[in-house]
Amino acid sequence: MNTIKVLNSEDIKQLVSIEEAIETVVDAYVKLSNNTAEMPERVITGLGNDYLDIFFKPSLISNINTAGVKLLSIRKQGGVNGHPAIQGLVILID
Repeated sequence: MNTIKVLNSEDIKQLVSIEEAIETVVDAYVKLSNNTAEMPERVITGLGNDYLDIFFKPSLISNINTAGVKLLSIRKQGGVNGHPAIQGLVILID
């Protein structure tokens, strides 16, 4: 049985240098421009009378059969209870 790995921002900082992160972003845009990645339009849903937006941003890298979804919430009035105004989650499906 496989386990789901949950990484927080500190875990990511320990595992990936800023240089590696930049290279990965550049590689993603190259894949998008040469059509080996798909990134459909994101879906944005407003909630609570313009209080909160939820962003659903899917993508697919076809040559390695990996999909991903970025889910973001943005509180328009700023963070609450010590939490940032923008929070996110990335799910990789391989």
